[in-house]
Amino acid sequence: MLDPTYGLKSFYDDCLASFPELLLYGADDGGLVSSGRSSMEEYQRTMGALFAVFWFMRRKMGGAESFCFGVDDEWEPLNARSKQPRRKKEEIAKRQTFFNEVEWERIDELLCGCIV
Repeated sequence: MLDPTYGLKSFYDDCLASFPELLLYGADDGGLVSSGRSSMEEYQRTMGALFAVFWFMRRKMGGAESFCFGVDDEWEPLNARSKQPRRKKEEIAKRQTFFNEVEWERIDELLCGCIV
């Protein structure tokens, strides 16, 4: 997971290979699943949770930026200066504030099981 050559796209592909049931979400027939959400919403929530774990584990390798600002079409981290996607200044400011003020070390502690 911490190999610098292992990126988000590879992680995504590995998730699909490891959890084939994720492909069931792809058959979005417009109906709702047991949560009351659409299949696509549940797929995005699930992938978002998996991506968050990936990004938190790789926080110092662009993970923090990806968690706060997203990724581009090549799966690379975005930041407040990224040209795409176009975002309102207020949204960028909120994301930057979160990036600056979140207690990243507490997240590290949570992942490591080091909380006392």
